[in-house]
Amino acid sequence: MENRKPEFWIPVLYLVVIILMNVLAVALDEMITIADPLMKSIRVGSIINIGFYGSLFTLYIILFIPAWKQTFIHFKQHSSRQFTIIGIGLVAMFGSMILMGLIYTFIGVTTSPENQALLEAQLSGPLFEKVTLVIFAVFLAPVVEESLFRLAGFRIFKKIHWMPIWGVILITSLLFGGIHVLGDNPIQILYYASLGIILGFIYHKSNNILAPIAVHMLFNGFVTVTMFMGL
Repeated sequence: MENRKPEFWIPVLYLVVIILMNVLAVALDEMITIADPLMKSIRVGSIINIGFYGSLFTLYIILFIPAWKQTFIHFKQHSSRQFTIIGIGLVAMFGSMILMGLIYTFIGVTTSPENQALLEAQLSGPLFEKVTLVIFAVFLAPVVEESLFRLAGFRIFKKIHWMPIWGVILITSLLFGGIHVLGDNPIQILYYASLGIILGFIYHKSNNILAPIAVHMLFNGFVTVTMFMGL
């Protein structure tokens, strides 16, 4: 991974795939003939989501196979510490979710982020939408997003020598929040940024990208299950 410079290739590939998926979305909109406009939009979104994150997941794994091997070796060698950090991090994620919910209620923010609304819309679709939602949210997105914001993001901003680690965590967390909010009220960034801060500290303390990936997967898995249960 060192030779391939992940801090360069990870964000570049992310931007390239975004462009390709936007082109694909236009083509799919013409090709898919579902009569209901809402269901057609959900189907296109599901295909684009799984295509986008599936492509990046595959590229990030294949391009950096030697580094992933070293990452797993490091995790195994320090497994007790890693699992402790994962456990504490997961509790912190749920704590942040509850706290931000209370804060939003107190200040009168009642609408869900657009990202959340899109995921909920997928639950109303056929089996294809439900399956792609689980694959995307629980397995693909955590690997792609942690690779982008924690692995590559930390390396990029750490090169600014005067920037302290808390500054690196804050900036990458705000960027993380930004991609989840889409066109929403900017205040919604705070919810995702708070989760990003916790994931950033997990990465900093564990020195292993598998720790925030694991926490991200478990958290998304819990949220997805509660959405399926209608809670």
